[in-house]
Amino acid sequence: MKKEIFILTLSLIFYLNHASAYSKEIPEAHDQMTYHLAPHPGLIADAVITITPDKDYDLHIPSLDYREISGEILKTEKIDFLDGPIIHRAGIMIAPIHSGKSIKIFLKKYEDRIGYYLVGIFPADFPTEPK
Repeated sequence: MKKEIFILTLSLIFYLNHASAYSKEIPEAHDQMTYHLAPHPGLIADAVITITPDKDYDLHIPSLDYREISGEILKTEKIDFLDGPIIHRAGIMIAPIHSGKSIKIFLKKYEDRIGYYLVGIFPADFPTEPK
């Protein structure tokens, strides 16, 4: 019995000593962190449009279907005109779109079909190219 209590006590001492070594705060750890930033969507996009959607789109809720985005196109950048629909891909979550509120949408052209898919949705005054 004494042997088991001795082993249990040693185990507990080892555990507490080991746990305390890893629980110490490291001062200024936030200054040493590495942040991974995504590239600016303007570097990826084939087309950038400013659009006022004609209805609300709950794109933050995943869907099993592809959804076509429509509305009044106010401005096109990087291209002269859209030669296909704007499609929100199935199973993808992105910011919701509200009707009547102008936004800037960054689009990538499909390689295997007609149309564009969303790369990013931002306020209308968001810069098209990185600074």
